[in-house]
Amino acid sequence: ADSTSMISEALATGRPVGLFRFSGMSPRHHLFAENLAAAGHVSLLPGNWRADQTVAPDAAREASAIVLTHLERRHGPLAASIQGT
Repeated sequence: ADSTSMISEALATGRPVGLFRFSGMSPRHHLFAENLAAAGHVSLLPGNWRADQTVAPDAAREASAIVLTHLERRHGPLAASIQGT
């Protein structure tokens, strides 16, 4: 229920919302995500995270690299402005 609420709150901002799928999602949550994507409300991001996957030693860096890649596909190079150079 919390994940559904968080997605709904993200959609309420009017900003683009991307979702990662992972193996621990219930069939109901998969259907929720697929229906939102089919209606054009969210983008399903590539990759499939396994619920049993151990957390990478630097998960924040890994996640930020994925997000940066998607932002740069949409807006062009951003790394220099983010790094302050």
